[in-house]
Amino acid sequence: MKKEIVLASIALASTASAFTNLDFESAAVVSNDPTFGFLDWSLAVPGWNHSKGNDTSVVYYGSSHLGTTQAYSLLDTANPQHFTDAPLEGNYSITFRSGDFDLFADPIVYGHAFIAQEGTIPVGTRSLSLLAQGEFQVFFDGNEILMSEGSADLRIGDLTPYQGSTGELKIMESGPEWSGSAVVLDNILFSTTPIPESNNYTLLLSLSIIALIGLNRSNQSK
Repeated sequence: MKKEIVLASIALASTASAFTNLDFESAAVVSNDPTFGFLDWSLAVPGWNHSKGNDTSVVYYGSSHLGTTQAYSLLDTANPQHFTDAPLEGNYSITFRSGDFDLFADPIVYGHAFIAQEGTIPVGTRSLSLLAQGEFQVFFDGNEILMSEGSADLRIGDLTPYQGSTGELKIMESGPEWSGSAVVLDNILFSTTPIPESNNYTLLLSLSIIALIGLNRSNQSK
């Protein structure tokens, strides 16, 4: 069961233009090759497209990708990866890392791995939230959506200008090139709740620091 997040999510309309599988729970673990350990995209991550590259046509499951090319893995408790050992929420999360676009290219070309799909952002949407670990960027219709940090793995971005619009939602790993860094994603939600004002974040942080200082001084005086 998904944990409650302090955001009011919008139920997506069941139309052809609606975004699908935003929590990655639609996975069907039917191994293409049990010995090698990978799944077809249509089963592992239905609804989502991916970056091109040598090793991006499959989703790893039951084995870890070795090498420096881009790679995607379906994560559950039976398929931990070196950067995390459990899904962020529910039964499944998607993980991916950037790397060589083509091992045989000269010179070598670096590819930023991403997932993407076309859909319509529901009318009334004010924000986008998701759970994530690692460095990433979010784009809608080619425009970057700046994401703010919430509690724990929660990230929130403003979608107000795009409500009711149809376009591509794209999430791209953006760590330093050749670092082997990866991103883990889960539980993408469209919400009617606006993102908090940055000033509110600053005020909350300031009040928290003041409270901690006061508590420490109080404890020291005892």
